[in-house]
Amino acid sequence: MSGSGEGVQVAAEHRSQLVFGGAAELLRGETAEGWRWTAVGADGASGVAAAGHPTREEAAAHAGAFLAGHA
Repeated sequence: MSGSGEGVQVAAEHRSQLVFGGAAELLRGETAEGWRWTAVGADGASGVAAAGHPTREEAAAHAGAFLAGHA
């Protein structure tokens, strides 16, 4: 086994969070590319993760920082 994670299938997951007057969605696809986020801040600004994060908690922290900056 190469350990690279290429082609690894995992169950897709989806989580939502509402903070600082905005909303974020945390998504993990069916491949091992990690957790991603999309968000809309209270000021109407939208953002997305530039790359996958290794854990849901890390993705949530980045989404939360975005929402805090757009409260």
